[in-house]
Amino acid sequence: MMSNELNDLIAQHLPDQFMRAALNSVFLAHRNAHDLCQREFADPEALNTIGYVRRGKLEGYLRDAANRFEKITAVNGKADGSGWNHVELHAGPFILTCNTVQTPAAPVEKAEFRMTLAECNQLSLFDSPDDFERPAVYGMLLHSRSNWDDRDDRQRFGHLPGSGYLVFPAPGLEYYVHEINLFERFPDVVAANVPNEWDEDATLRFIAKSRKVNVA
Repeated sequence: MMSNELNDLIAQHLPDQFMRAALNSVFLAHRNAHDLCQREFADPEALNTIGYVRRGKLEGYLRDAANRFEKITAVNGKADGSGWNHVELHAGPFILTCNTVQTPAAPVEKAEFRMTLAECNQLSLFDSPDDFERPAVYGMLLHSRSNWDDRDDRQRFGHLPGSGYLVFPAPGLEYYVHEINLFERFPDVVAANVPNEWDEDATLRFIAKSRKVNVA
């Protein structure tokens, strides 16, 4: 499947209204997890728990977002032998999960459920699927924490996510066949979620930091 064909399929089954809601969910999850952990825990315990709280918040928000779209459903998934639940979003040929990464569009951990989804569903990326009655293309909503060199900035703006990407991995999760930087695609959603005191230049610099850094 060529990139333009995949983009057409995304537009058909994952409309911009949903992707805006998904990106807004990323901002809400980071903010609310940060505020909850700062309120409920001392700093050491907050650092230990925030990742789990953020994941729970985001998966809940994405489930709520999916419920607002007739052709998008959220289902609970669990790998065989695992005690962890995860949310899967089903939309036409797509099945999506959300995953945190260390830097924008970095490789994900090779968890069993991700490996299985990629192996079972990604052949359609290389040979167009004929049957869209079941999920045929696996994608991931990736998000990362923001990175601040200055301590004051880190304390003031550490609740912000550093990136949001929609990516489609190759079987084996070794690389991404297709990537969409949602910060760049929906700058108005970013602008609505950054601090009020930021001017346009500050927001644009923040968006620029969301870009994946290719390592030679």
